[in-house]
Amino acid sequence: MNEVKNHKALRYILRWISRVYPYLSPDEQSKLLASKLRHMQTHRRFWYRLQVIRKLTASIRKMDLKWNSKKMLEEVDRVKEAPEIGETIEFSARVYSIAKGSNKVMLRIIRHKPTDKTIPFHYSTKNGVAKKDLHFLSKSETVQFKPGEKIKEIYIDLVEGAMWQFGDVFYVRLKLVVKENQKYVRAFVTCSGYHNECKTFNVYYKTEAVTAKCDKDYKGITNGVLTFMNNEYEKYIDVRIFDDMNEEKDETFNIHLIASTEDVTIGPNKCAVITIICDDNVLKI
Repeated sequence: MNEVKNHKALRYILRWISRVYPYLSPDEQSKLLASKLRHMQTHRRFWYRLQVIRKLTASIRKMDLKWNSKKMLEEVDRVKEAPEIGETIEFSARVYSIAKGSNKVMLRIIRHKPTDKTIPFHYSTKNGVAKKDLHFLSKSETVQFKPGEKIKEIYIDLVEGAMWQFGDVFYVRLKLVVKENQKYVRAFVTCSGYHNECKTFNVYYKTEAVTAKCDKDYKGITNGVLTFMNNEYEKYIDVRIFDDMNEEKDETFNIHLIASTEDVTIGPNKCAVITIICDDNVLKI
């Protein structure tokens, strides 16, 4: 393969791959990069002649059929062995707000099915713009979900009298989390304006097919509900994406916010357009 001299272009391709295929491992991303560089490479006239002959003799098609069949069987076996979502836990919201004068912040951790076993998990605080002992007190703790338990509430103590500015954030890490965008697409819904941490309200949403087919390319949702509780500031909508192992054009569907409760108003950005990018056979090198 010819040496790539334009390092700026190489970095651009790497960033594009990590953005479009966030669920790929670093090793898989490097294979995809190698595949794209191979297609960008210039070839001699004999190479193109050879490709034409191989296509006429159907040698490439036979290889493709064998590869697709193997991948399809692997995918079927994996789905049989694993549940749809799996034994996972995650925060109830992506971002939590801190009310003025509060001395602690409450975070809710949600457990997905199955819930018949005991699951230990660990969480710990991490500096952001806000710093430990200046804005919050450091905490690292191991907790467990009991069988049948679906929600845990944890509390992080704040430094009394700390001066909080807009954009001051710190992080809390979970040891067991959902891998974003692996077989799913995730859309975020943010609560802006005045936030009453004692208030609970619902936001209703649904999906709408455009070129993607409902329940074939993605799992349709007709009566989705997001519940904002206490100081939850930003939450997310997960939509399951199905891989049919067929090479096809990119397809789209929409996620609509359709209604809300209490006196909450849905802003002008009520619709998110989701594009399913076809990545079948991209790692075939």
